[in-house]
Amino acid sequence: MRVGGRHIAIQLFLLCIALTACDKSTERNSPTESSAPQQSATPLTAQEQADAKATAGAVVSPLWSAATEKHDVALHAIEKLNRGLQQFISAPTPDSLKDAREDWMQAHAALQELKVWSQLPAAKNYLKHKAPGAPYNRASLLDAAPLLGGYLDEVPGYPKSGLTYAEDLEIGDATLSEQHQFADEYYLVYGMHPIEFMLWSHSDPAQQSARFIANADAPDTERRRELLRLQGERLLQEMTEFTAAWRPPSGSIFLKGKSMSQMEAVREANPWLIALIDFIDREVVSALKPKEGEPGWRFQEHLEFSQDAAHFWRGRMKAMQPFLTEPALFTDAQTRNSLKELRLKLEGCLTALSATAEDNQEQIAICENQALQLREQIIIRFAGN
Repeated sequence: MRVGGRHIAIQLFLLCIALTACDKSTERNSPTESSAPQQSATPLTAQEQADAKATAGAVVSPLWSAATEKHDVALHAIEKLNRGLQQFISAPTPDSLKDAREDWMQAHAALQELKVWSQLPAAKNYLKHKAPGAPYNRASLLDAAPLLGGYLDEVPGYPKSGLTYAEDLEIGDATLSEQHQFADEYYLVYGMHPIEFMLWSHSDPAQQSARFIANADAPDTERRRELLRLQGERLLQEMTEFTAAWRPPSGSIFLKGKSMSQMEAVREANPWLIALIDFIDREVVSALKPKEGEPGWRFQEHLEFSQDAAHFWRGRMKAMQPFLTEPALFTDAQTRNSLKELRLKLEGCLTALSATAEDNQEQIAICENQALQLREQIIIRFAGN
């Protein structure tokens, strides 16, 4: 690429980052953003568009391989989880429950590693897709949180509640699909976190496993077993389809787009960098925000029952690694090492956070500051290549 073209691409990339930050102002509820009107974007020249496409071609190949590999790893983890669930259902013991719980944590961590790839526009559109007449989207069938556990099974203070006790409703795919988020986004039936609830609604393994032992005098046990079986199968089905969408030739949908303006052209030319910045904003910094209207923090919604924060944050931090070590994005080895050290420092801060504490302000603030420092350095180091 010409030096001049590289300079133009960098200038446009920094412009795009600035505009992206403005776009997120409402998400972070910041009243200090400038209200000055923006000038209309000028279309790129033919040479500038060619430079942008060359940048895309240099970056796409290695990171595309990483994307497909990460999705395959997550699929294998969910396949293992589904097998573990079926084994637990067939022989519910404290040991088989412990194995299923470990499989769940590994699968949940693997899903966190996909969050950066899911920032690509077409990937977000895929996950937001709703089937005709369905109130829910694809994302809700994978890793949506939080949920109302009492919608699925009894919870303290509400005995014999939830689908396991609603004998007028058959436990089957058609019924569960109708009940999934039918009236409220918290009414989750499918996905990782309904399975989490079914495995951890009672923390004691002996007590929880006993709830799945078939008992003719307690019809809820058979309904509970069937519910968990169908949840595992549906999760595997959805993840299989999501993984297939990343493989060629269908995977090309995640990079399609046209350069209609400078900002759009930069997004098309550097989709992986934009995805990385969006990931830090939406999946790290936003996850460190307080819950709305109740004590605690947003990331804890993914840990309500398993109560293990380390696997969650470790997965999300590993998601960034292929980007920060990619020479096509950061040509200087010293830069890549520096970014790696910042990521590891942030990972140490995040994995030390409590999964349950409501008074985390000081440690949360430290982690948030480190995340923003990493974000800033990614932009600076990329521009300095």
